[in-house]
Order: sequence, then structure tokens, then C-alpha cells
Amino acid sequence: MRGTATIAALTSLLLLASSTSRGQAPTKLEFEAVSVKPHAGPVTVTGLSMSGTRVEETAVSLMDLVADAFNVRLDQISNAPDWGKEGKGGALYDIEAKASGGEPAREQLRQMLQSLLADRFKLVIRRENVETPVYALVFAKTGAKLGPSDDRVGIRGWPTDTGKHMEGTVNMDFLARQLSGASGRPVMDRTGLAGNFKIRLDWTPDNFTPPDATASLSIFTAVQDQLGLKLEPTKAPVERLIIEHAEKPDTD
Repeated sequence: MRGTATIAALTSLLLLASSTSRGQAPTKLEFEAVSVKPHAGPVTVTGLSMSGTRVEETAVSLMDLVADAFNVRLDQISNAPDWGKEGKGGALYDIEAKASGGEPAREQLRQMLQSLLADRFKLVIRRENVETPVYALVFAKTGAKLGPSDDRVGIRGWPTDTGKHMEGTVNMDFLARQLSGASGRPVMDRTGLAGNFKIRLDWTPDNFTPPDATASLSIFTAVQDQLGLKLEPTKAPVERLIIEHAEKPDTD
């Protein structure tokens, strides 16, 4: 009888575990508290920063938030409403959020940002893959000019007299994402480099004319001279995120 009871108990536990694994939805990761405000004043610093459980997005557009939340480049996002784009007519937001428990890992942070977009911006997206002209990030003849960093991955940028300055700590995947917006094409890391690196990069965007024309420096030349890397044109399948619905958020 005791053996029969034990088998019955084990069977019940197995059935319960099976039922739970089939019927239980994955836990939705959300921030404990979120504040969304329109960005006021000039844009001097923009981007994502995190300290412990505090997360800040400064002067970011809807497209910036989607890029951070889904780990894609801006050029991989299409069909954004005019207010969700950068530039004239676009809306910029300052977001402060707090995660519960300890400091979230990078993938947990992305899932929290996705929940924020769904809840506050009513975001709905669709994914597809498209063969696209891209740039491969490879070594220049000089070799990489990158110093190792123990800091968290994160970058800040601001306008300068000659165009734009960017500095911070990157891994190669993160750097490729940043360079895609500046180069006008998706950038794929083909360096094989692992780890985090400190970078400083100054270049002149195509839509900017510096006071001294001789100081103009394309992103391609800047990457080669300052980072020891190179952007080579090629083709590759690229995931696209199509925004099917989004709404301006209620702000605090």
C-alpha cells in the first residue's frame, strides 16, 4: 500500500508539473515604477543609462526606444509615425524607471522596455527578414585601435563644431548598431572581437556642414582612422521591425 501511495503521489506531481508547464504563460517583466515626460530644452546628451536598479532614457524618440528594447538598429525599424521619428516634428521623451529586486541583466532590461512600450505607447510590431545592402565591420590594415574596458556597455553622444562626438564603452555588436545610423546602412560585426572596449569617435554627418569645410570627416574615414576598423559594403538578410500601431503616451 505504501509503495502504491508513493507511486500515486509521484504521478500526481508529474501531472501537475506537466499541466503547469503547458498552461503557464511566461512571467511578464515590468518596471516597478515608470515616469515618462516630454524632453524640455536643447538636446545636449541622449541615450540609455543604468545605475543599479535605476534606468534612464534621455531625449529619446519612439524609434530610439524600440531600438533599445528589441536590440535592433534604427534602420531596421519602419513605418514609425511622424511623431515617433527623430528630427522635425518628432517627439522626444525623458524616461525614468526603477526595476524591482536587483540590477536587471541586459536581456531582462530589454523585456522591461518592451513592456513599457506596450503599456505606455500601445506599441504593436511585426517582424520580417529582408536581403539588404549592409556594411561589414572588419579590421583596417592598421589593426584595431581599441582599449579594453571594465565598464558597463553604454554610450553618449553630443553635437560639436565639426558634427558629432560619441564616447563610451561598447562591445562589437553594440558598436555595429551605433554605426548603422551614422553610415546609412545596417552594420554587421565581422571582427570576431569579444569583450568591452572604450571608444571616442568624431565625425561629420552627411547633413551637417562645419564652419571649416576642411574639418569635415566622413564616418568611414573616422572609423578607420580613430578605431582601426573598416566598413565594407556587402549584402545580408536583415530583420525588420514594422510598427503596426503606436500612440503618444500619457506623460507625467
